[in-house]
Amino acid sequence: MGLEPDSVLDATARLLVTAALFIWNLYEGSVLESPYSKELVRLYGFPLWRFVLVLLVLFASYWCPRVGAMLALTVFFYIEDVEKLSTPWIPFGKKQDP
Repeated sequence: MGLEPDSVLDATARLLVTAALFIWNLYEGSVLESPYSKELVRLYGFPLWRFVLVLLVLFASYWCPRVGAMLALTVFFYIEDVEKLSTPWIPFGKKQDP
């Protein structure tokens, strides 16, 4: 595995995966509060899921650095969006006087 594709099928797969991830990143990066499925939001709570995402980025980078970069951006947007949207911006509750 390296920078150059091994065959036409490999080059096509790299191009399609990179293009799909680019379009996904373009959509997710341009929308402030993008909706994620309930399954992805539930999975975020498990540390093993985040470890699997890191392994996926590493394996994708080994296959093709461009795919790895696009996948890393996708995982970054996912983690940041879920983290921001899972915590309230305005804390609700009693205001405590010092």
